[in-house]
Amino acid sequence: GADAETAAPAAAGDLVRSLAEPVGALSPMAAPAEVVGALVRRIAAAWREHFARTVAVKFNCFFLMPFVDDFPLYLREKLDDHVRSTAAETPDMFDVARARVALEKRRDDLANELAANAKLCDTFDAIQRACVDSGGPAPAA
Repeated sequence: GADAETAAPAAAGDLVRSLAEPVGALSPMAAPAEVVGALVRRIAAAWREHFARTVAVKFNCFFLMPFVDDFPLYLREKLDDHVRSTAAETPDMFDVARARVALEKRRDDLANELAANAKLCDTFDAIQRACVDSGGPAPAA
């Protein structure tokens, strides 16, 4: 794909830079054996890196991809086994209808509590107005 197309020129550019570094680092009067030795070391290091990358890709493709394909089925089977073995302990673990009923009950309870709190606030407001109207002590704001 696009990654392979951009990786090839980048790898070639890296190789050229890596080959130029040891040559530039050597003195102009270096023996040809030193220059050749530096080039050989750089080429061998690049081959090792390329080989390691290729082995990792092959490993991922040929060994891990089948596992990735089979993993959802394996996970589903293990989850089903777990649910069947603990069905007596947690009968409503995946019961969406029961969870919905519980959430709706909680929502209704909260709405009732909100209405009760609003009624209580209205009662306190009425008491405050009665105190202010009667000339009694004003509450602290």
